[in-house]
Amino acid sequence: KLVGPRMGPPQVMSALFKLLADTNWIGEGSAVAKDAVADEKNLIRKAPSEGYRDENDSNTPESGQRTKRTVLVMPSEEGKSESQTIAEARMANIYAKQTSTSPLTPSDPKTLRELYETSYTLGPVFLDSSMTHNFLGQVSPACIRFLQQEARKGLNYLHAKTYDKPFQ
Repeated sequence: KLVGPRMGPPQVMSALFKLLADTNWIGEGSAVAKDAVADEKNLIRKAPSEGYRDENDSNTPESGQRTKRTVLVMPSEEGKSESQTIAEARMANIYAKQTSTSPLTPSDPKTLRELYETSYTLGPVFLDSSMTHNFLGQVSPACIRFLQQEARKGLNYLHAKTYDKPFQ
């Protein structure tokens, strides 16, 4: 959803909440952190940076089937698309040149964006237009899960027909 100059504050807030709630920030896909009411007998936690995962789920790092995370890149100018910005980004060009001339392995990701989508595991990725600074680099996966949960609640309140008990 794009934010336009004619949108009111509730619409802008709704767009922000939707971005936070619907983006696959940490590449968990269907293996999203389970609610407290979930069946806990099959849930495991391998590291503090991971949420609880179903041990029967085939979408685990051990299976090599990790879901690609969404990587957002801030457009360099108004009217430019994300793909145009990436094509002009200095770090993307340096990475592409380095991997084409001397790759570390034959399976190296071909683009910097693909590298972040598949191999970066420290948290969410929202890069500046040069692709050198991650705005969300200090945000943990647990914090993103919490933000997504709260954003979903906020969207539910914004779209609710009644406002009996909005803060419970």
